[in-house]
Amino acid sequence: MIRLRPDVHFWLLTKRAHRIRECLPSDWRDGWDNVSINVTTENQRRVEERLPILLDIPAKHKGVMIAPFIGEVDLDVYLASGQLETVFADGEKYGSTRPLHYEWVKRVYEQCKKHDVPFSFFWYWECFHQGQPRIPYLQGLPTCISHALWPTISRSDTGVSHSKTMCQL
Repeated sequence: MIRLRPDVHFWLLTKRAHRIRECLPSDWRDGWDNVSINVTTENQRRVEERLPILLDIPAKHKGVMIAPFIGEVDLDVYLASGQLETVFADGEKYGSTRPLHYEWVKRVYEQCKKHDVPFSFFWYWECFHQGQPRIPYLQGLPTCISHALWPTISRSDTGVSHSKTMCQL
């Protein structure tokens, strides 16, 4: 279906980076214009395990999603490669959620900004640590923040825009 629909961009996401190469079609060569290959990396251990594999894969579009964001990550060396087009981040939303620290998100945001790679942060549902105490999820806070829009934020599910910042950067 992907081959038959060049008018649609397919965004593929996996935590099984080691299986990507074996699952590529025989006519893949250096990738297709309408396909983005993305891997999840929830902490630095997974960054170091999965991103080298992704960067070694022939693909025209590559990205990373830090989700669930359960530990500090450093993407600088991978962003410097120039191969990553997008970075997405989100906290844990299911079961007993682990804390997401503001400093972790800010670090990735700053690294993306440094390398001019778009960064999107999808709001964390339970709590967001910014020093003490925890900041609970409140109705009216943004669900998606992009480095192109930060500090101006909008709530994508309601279309409501807020001209105030979520936090001090």
